[in-house]
Amino acid sequence: MNTKALLILLVSALILPWVVLLLTQNGVVGMYLQRPHTLIEKESDVYDCIWHFWWVKTAVNNGEDPRVYGEETLAWHNVGWPDQLFAYISGAGYNSMLFVASLFTGIAGYFLARSWKAGKNGALLAGFIMVWMPVHVVRMYQHYPIASIGFVLMVFFFAKKWITTGDRKNLVFITVFSILAVMESLYFGLVVASGWLITSFLSGKKYLKRSSVAGIAAGAGCIIGSLWLLTSPGAFDQSPEKDWKEAVYWAAEPQSFVLPSFLGQPLTTDYMPSPFEGVVSPGSVVALLALLYCWRKKSWKALVAVLGVIVLAWGPLLKFNGVPTPVPLPYMVLVKLPFLSAARAPSRLAILTGIMAAIAAGVFVENRKPVVGWLLAGLILVEITPLKLETIEASVPQFYSTYTPSGFTLEIPSSDRFRRYSLFETVDGAPRLVKYLARGGEVQMQRIPVSLRWESCDMPDETDLISTGAGTVVYNRWMFTDSIRLHYDSLYSGIFPEHSTSDTDSVWAWISP
Repeated sequence: MNTKALLILLVSALILPWVVLLLTQNGVVGMYLQRPHTLIEKESDVYDCIWHFWWVKTAVNNGEDPRVYGEETLAWHNVGWPDQLFAYISGAGYNSMLFVASLFTGIAGYFLARSWKAGKNGALLAGFIMVWMPVHVVRMYQHYPIASIGFVLMVFFFAKKWITTGDRKNLVFITVFSILAVMESLYFGLVVASGWLITSFLSGKKYLKRSSVAGIAAGAGCIIGSLWLLTSPGAFDQSPEKDWKEAVYWAAEPQSFVLPSFLGQPLTTDYMPSPFEGVVSPGSVVALLALLYCWRKKSWKALVAVLGVIVLAWGPLLKFNGVPTPVPLPYMVLVKLPFLSAARAPSRLAILTGIMAAIAAGVFVENRKPVVGWLLAGLILVEITPLKLETIEASVPQFYSTYTPSGFTLEIPSSDRFRRYSLFETVDGAPRLVKYLARGGEVQMQRIPVSLRWESCDMPDETDLISTGAGTVVYNRWMFTDSIRLHYDSLYSGIFPEHSTSDTDSVWAWISP
């Protein structure tokens, strides 16, 4: 295979979906949540992710600690801090940041594959696969920190370099990138630990001492990186831990690791808890080629390593078609340990199987005759390359850019589970009485009258509005289906009398006298 031609093809396939997005200006990259993980239709975690970028920039410019929002800690709020730093310095928006993170993933994947003795062609293909493999793409559609795996890949790259060369400067890079990885997502601490074990296992007893030193360097980096969150004011006022049964719900299933996709559209099924945690496949073609590589090379250790991660991703109990069995699995030990029960989504470890499969598939393809190699590369591209990226609508009603905020703003019906309300704050800049938080948001609801809460059947009056202390109360009628809108129209007509006779106003607002 001609390396230059392959590079041109892969780079084109890497940037084409982003060019289409730029030309169409069709919203922001993401997918809507599905019931029962959302209260209403067309909700997405991406709305809150966009808020992350606005909040960090605003807090830093105001000389405030971005790890705290009002009285609430953001220590457990899944903020990707290195991405925030990049966006603050560069001024990049959400889509631009995702594009840069994707490029970084591809480049880091290339170097990682090269460290495992892949040739240029195999490494190029491996890096490309790591960007567009379904297990990575679906995370890009939901949580940008979980999709920003470039730092993790660099940890593995420098760990392998240290083990094979003994050059001590690699230890510094292992520590630095481990710091960045854990600051991106605490979950990456578990991924780094698992990846280090795999690297040590595959490197063999000959390099046991160097592998141990690499583990110490990575562990030190993870501890240092976690201090940014653990020293956040109020971090220990709430616990990130979860019931271990949540890890059963969010676990992967055996058959999901070989599910196909077509033109970058991952196959999803009803048994999955959600596409974001249910899709764990690197692509069926990639998985098949990786298996062929292990078989042809008799790389049984690599196969054992992959199977080990797969079993961990199955969670505490084995599941089939969404139904847990009584069969306990190794992940049960993790979720029973203090603090580690916060790792409620074992399926996220599947990113490791994707990384290993990408390298194996890349090497397998480059070792074939040119005609066969191009054919296999074409099959991979057809399966995993999206013609267009999934997007969600992110417009904000004109009201938020025209009114003058005074004090707190409260959206009703109020709930700490509405992500889209976070998007509105990025326009008006007014602090919210209730803000969606990944952990601990329920406490905010205690100061909100029952009549103003989601699913309330009580009719509020102006006394309820005044009691919240909000300067502005907003009812976004357009967000709800007809039946829900009719319900709240009937309840809120008394507090928005100037709007109640109109069925065309999409936003009703009350301004404190």
